[in-house]
Amino acid sequence: MNFRVFNKEGAVIPLNLDLNADYWALGDKDAAFNFMCNPSKNGIMWDHNDEEIILEDENADLKGYPTANLKNVVVIYLGINGKHKPPHNCVIYNLDGSIHKILEIPSLKSPLAIKRMEFLKEENPPLDTALYEGALCFSGFSVIKLNTGEIVNSIAIDYDRELWETRILNPETGEIGDLIYYGKN
Repeated sequence: MNFRVFNKEGAVIPLNLDLNADYWALGDKDAAFNFMCNPSKNGIMWDHNDEEIILEDENADLKGYPTANLKNVVVIYLGINGKHKPPHNCVIYNLDGSIHKILEIPSLKSPLAIKRMEFLKEENPPLDTALYEGALCFSGFSVIKLNTGEIVNSIAIDYDRELWETRILNPETGEIGDLIYYGKN
């Protein structure tokens, strides 16, 4: 798959896709550090059927990672000015670069988020807050191994700038399921 991240300054960093491995292990550590510290917009790329697939957005940083079965790539568009804005800022791509699903933030499940929404008298999910930076958005994707040993795709949702929850994601259907973790920053 040769999955890579890049920035506008020309840095291209290959990523290690092995579960629980050092994400940056395949590239030069100094280049990876410079990439992470550079304020320019980031994109992602991978190879599929001898073709290079490139995803970038002039107005948003992209965070992406292949699904556990390597059949799709889940991409988070960070910020409120990109092509895919909250509450639809997570896109599941097919390996050929075509869109498979555009996700919408579901009702939140964490006790902290529910308590906050009740206090603020907001609907669940409070979609009107997605207009504000960090108020309600998808913030990350990863493949994780649960305590049961099951390997799952997971999606992170941020709410009200300090609350977060991680849920199981079915990339085939786009269903966002069970709560795995939650917390407060």
